[in-house]
Amino acid sequence: MKIGFILAPRTSFSGRSNGYRNRCIQWAEALRASGTEVTLLSPVDGNRIDEFDVIHCFHKGLWFFDLINEASNQITTPIIISPIEDSDFPSLKVNALNFVMNRIKQLKYAKRRMLQISYELSDGVVVRSKHEASYIKRIYNTDSAKIKIIPIGVDLSDKEFVDVKNKKKQVLHVSSIYQERKNVPRLIKACVEAGIHLVLAGSGGPNFEKSEVYHLIKKYGSKHITYRG
Repeated sequence: MKIGFILAPRTSFSGRSNGYRNRCIQWAEALRASGTEVTLLSPVDGNRIDEFDVIHCFHKGLWFFDLINEASNQITTPIIISPIEDSDFPSLKVNALNFVMNRIKQLKYAKRRMLQISYELSDGVVVRSKHEASYIKRIYNTDSAKIKIIPIGVDLSDKEFVDVKNKKKQVLHVSSIYQERKNVPRLIKACVEAGIHLVLAGSGGPNFEKSEVYHLIKKYGSKHITYRG
């Protein structure tokens, strides 16, 4: 099988720390190791989509709407997407937005309506969790048969395990800690209240010293939090 991977253009802003990019590359490496041919596609390479058995796109966006809308009229190659949808809305807002999107069809070119059309035209939607699957189904009214759950994996083949029975209780959180959707301030407060030491690792972003996370780290100090950068 010959698979083409396409990564969203916006991932170029964050370099190697981008989770979308890392997931794309890790999946490509794993598939290649199993004998599957995988090509990371770029417009400058001159590859045609219809030369592949499957096209897998990573990260949602209006770029994907343009691609899937154009492709649906020209080729038969299956196109699937890993949108990586994280809801920042409370449930009531999600339900209200869903109500509007499914009743006002004039919203054809509104961003969320365009994403809804993208999922309708795609041949599959690959998500990381039941929560993400439920969110996409509710907010975009996506057919459940199209949604497939593939949890994020971890390669432990070359890792050394240690005995943690006598270690102190602590939590390790690795992410771009400045992003609101990571909800790091809430994690910090929960660990402090529970008396569990928190170790944070990951990018603090361009304005880290002005962020809530930075001020909470300073507030509670090294007794409660260790920031590795």
